[in-house]
Amino acid sequence: MLKILFIFLVALSSFPLHVDAFQWNGSFLLSVRQRYFEDSKFGKQNRIEELGTLDIGISGGLFEILPGLEPIFGVSYLWRNGKSLPAVTDVNGALSQDKFYFQFVTSSLGLRYKFWSPNLFFIIPFAEAEATYRFGRFKKRTAAVGQKRSVTGGDFGGSLGGGLIFSFMVDAETRVNMHEQWDLKDFGILVGIRYLPAGIVKHGLAGIKTTGGWDFGGGLYTDW
Repeated sequence: MLKILFIFLVALSSFPLHVDAFQWNGSFLLSVRQRYFEDSKFGKQNRIEELGTLDIGISGGLFEILPGLEPIFGVSYLWRNGKSLPAVTDVNGALSQDKFYFQFVTSSLGLRYKFWSPNLFFIIPFAEAEATYRFGRFKKRTAAVGQKRSVTGGDFGGSLGGGLIFSFMVDAETRVNMHEQWDLKDFGILVGIRYLPAGIVKHGLAGIKTTGGWDFGGGLYTDW
């Protein structure tokens, strides 16, 4: 086993692509996004006029594969308490209204590409694609009969989106000062929209076809 490990390390050290070929830098994003669902069991959250289901997350990267192309990873948390569906009359003639409670934690891994640096122009378009895994709990409460039903599970999917980065480094003097004092290449606000396909591989979450949908929002973006 040790001989195999030694041979592997020797081969790796002689591989023509060295770590110096990468640009060792990173980015960080703190975001808040309004979330909408495709599955009707999440209530009216697939309608744009319904607000309040927020997905709060952080994401970042450690290096660039190519200029502007960066592997990113992240995690986010989403919750909703007491989302009500329209009241209906049950078989006994009583008025019944279901309420839904759900919370999800989503992990993601993918790529983000920025089309240029703030040195060229302070508004920077970007595109990103990620694989996601969403785990959480979904609970329904039917008030008329005092019934509660709770399920847990996970859902593999993805994220495809893009948007704009509005850099605060709008002039050369600011860029020089931020680089010298904070070692920053960019700092600004990121806004974007994402399509979130899901339900590719699902476990648990009985009665829910998909946790996918779409979202929009943004947050503070830092690149160093």
